[in-house]
This record gives sequence, C-alpha cells and structure tokens, in this order.
Amino acid sequence: MYKKLTIIFKNNPNSEDEFDGGTHIISYDNASISVSGDYLVISIQNTDENGNGVVEGKIHHLREILSYKGM
Repeated sequence: MYKKLTIIFKNNPNSEDEFDGGTHIISYDNASISVSGDYLVISIQNTDENGNGVVEGKIHHLREILSYKGM
C-alpha cells in the first residue's frame, strides 16, 4: 500500500514515442498496484459516508502507462 501513488499516462496509448500526444498525471492516496497480464490494476482504499472501509478498483492497459511512482 502506498500513501500516495502517481501514474503518468500517455495521451496516445498506441504511440511508442512518449512525446507523441503528450502525457497526463493522476495521483491516488492509499492505493496499491499489481500487474495482471497486460493490465495494471489499481486498488484504492477509502471509507464511505458511514465510515466503512471500501476498495475501488481501476484497470488500465499497460500500453497506457508511461511510468509510476509510489511513496
């Protein structure tokens, strides 16, 4: 589990050149990542309005990801 996870996404996931189409950054708090096949799975731990723990998942194809940094 990372306190903060920052992922740099390619704007054009089909490009092999990181400068073709640019990039954008998304940061998550209390997140963990794993790789399953060709996909990066992000699990974000939050609490709902009642204080119960919930996990939100996001799945991205690896070709969308330029890099990531966890702290």
